[in-house]
Order: sequence, then structure tokens, then C-alpha cells
Amino acid sequence: MRRLLITGLWAAFFFSSTFIFNRAMSLQGGPWIWTASLRYLYTVLILGAWIAVRHGPAILGDILRQFRANWEFWTFTGTIGVGIFYGSVCFASTHAPAWIIASTWQFTIVAGVLIFPLFGKPIPRRALYTSLLIFAGLLLVDLSSRRDGEIENIFLAVIPMFVAAFAYPIGNQIVGEAKSSGTGPGWIPRAWIPRTGVPVLQLASARVLLMSLGSMPFWLSALAIVRPAAPSVGQLAQTAAVALCAGVIGTSLFLHARHEALSPVEIAAVDATQAAEIVFALLMEMAFLGGRLPGGVGMIGLGLVLVGLVAYSRTQSSSGITAGTSRAAIPEYTQAS
Repeated sequence: MRRLLITGLWAAFFFSSTFIFNRAMSLQGGPWIWTASLRYLYTVLILGAWIAVRHGPAILGDILRQFRANWEFWTFTGTIGVGIFYGSVCFASTHAPAWIIASTWQFTIVAGVLIFPLFGKPIPRRALYTSLLIFAGLLLVDLSSRRDGEIENIFLAVIPMFVAAFAYPIGNQIVGEAKSSGTGPGWIPRAWIPRTGVPVLQLASARVLLMSLGSMPFWLSALAIVRPAAPSVGQLAQTAAVALCAGVIGTSLFLHARHEALSPVEIAAVDATQAAEIVFALLMEMAFLGGRLPGGVGMIGLGLVLVGLVAYSRTQSSSGITAGTSRAAIPEYTQAS
């Protein structure tokens, strides 16, 4: 168990680098849309090369054929689970410190359960109670930060993060339902759903690449609307660092820890380590970006969030809903961030 927890904490450290790099780029004047779109351009390139090396060029060809055959489905899920998710995160990073973005992002863990009715499933009552505890903590964090002048416009910082917290699990859950049943939720056209039994869809990395490819129309449209100035060399380098740290190293460590977990309790313990993203983001922001400790109310809010996340992971292990949450979807995707 100790080894799993250490691995999970390392994963949280690399995931939290996303919030630091994004905040640094915003402070340097880098357009948020480049921060978001370049991340997934790098993801497509890095992941495509890795799949070709690891599984062979033929698998990469199968992935591209799958995308052409079901481009509506992958564009839809990529727009929600990648475009809206990460675009919202990067937009919010221009209006709030990294640790606030990191703490608000944790709501995606419980958002993954709150979206159950969209897929014909009831919301577990115990999960709902811990969700309210986490939400109360986030309110204290955000209101305290607003009072301390750390958030210029709380709506431009917090609301996009709640949008991201729901978009991420919705996109991943749609893919998971389609992969397992071949039907998907009833509100998606049946003709869009990929056939079950397609071997390439059993690869988590292939599903990540397909959703990333599906997000490209969203990024191109957003770039055409925003019309940002060209990215700087620094922004090009930092977005590559995000893709490497969170998309490759962090995800690999988290996947490994979850794969090695042998019981629901161990899986929940690994999941709970991701709450450390908040602590890592706060410490790194203080060390590298001149951040400061939150006030007393903010610290109480952070405490409620951390307690709620740990309680939530215990609820998962005792109620058997671990596989249905957004955090369980993280191994199929990037990142917690």
C-alpha cells in the first residue's frame, strides 16, 4: 500500500504542474487559447508516436480508420471531454491563482457521480453528501480568495472550472458506455456509436488519441474566433512541458498505481492521493510565482475539500462505485488536469 501511495503522490505532483505552467503562461501574457490548443496538438503528436513505437504502425492505422468511420462520435466526445474541459481550465487560469484552479478542479471527482442520471443511473446518497462537503469547502476557498483580492472576477474564474469539472467526466463516460455496450446514452444518435468488439478501442491510449483528434475542430474554431497573437517560444516550450509532465509522466504513474492496486480499498487510496494536487500547486506557486498562503477562511475551505475527497474515496471503496466515477476515467484519458 505504501508503494502505491507514493506512486500516486508522484502522479499528483506531475499533474499539478499543469496548473503552475498554465498560470505562469497567463502571467506572461500568453493567450489562453494557445495554452489549451497547443497542449492537445502535442498530445496527438507524442501519443501517436508512442503508439506507433509500442504497438506498431498498423495499430496507428487502425486508429485513424476508426476515426474516419465514426468521426461524428469522436468529434462530439472530443469537443466535450477535451475542448470544453481544457479550454475552460486555461481560460480560468487567466483569472485566478494556480492553487485555486487546482482546488476547484477537484470537484470533477464528484461531478462524475452527479452526472449519473444522464446515463440512466441513480446518484448514490453517500456520494452526494460528500459532494456537498467538498462544494462547501470550495465556496469558502473561492469567497476567501475574492475577499483577499486574489480573484479579479470570481465568475470568470470559478464558473469555467465547474464547466470543466462536468465536461471532463461526461465526455469520458460517453466513450466508456459506447466501448462497453456499443449503445452509449440514448441522447446520442445511434449511428454515431462505434461498434463493440473493435480491438483498437480496448486500448486506453487509442481512446485518448481518438478524443484528442476529435477535439481539433473545436480548437481550430476557437482560434478562428479569438484570433490570438502568435504564441511565444516560451509558450511553445511550456505547453510541451505540460503535455510531457501531466499527459505522459503523471498519467503513466497514475495508471501504474491503479493497475497494481488489488482491492477497492487500494484503488480508493490511490484515487485519494490526487487531492495532493492542491497542496503541490499551492507550494509550487509560492515557490515559483510569488504566491501566498490563503487566509484563515481559505485554509478552512481547503481542509474541508481535502477531508471531503478522502471521505469520498472511502465511500467509493465501500459502495462499489469506483468504476463509475470520473476519477476512474482518468486512466483512460490524461490526467486529472
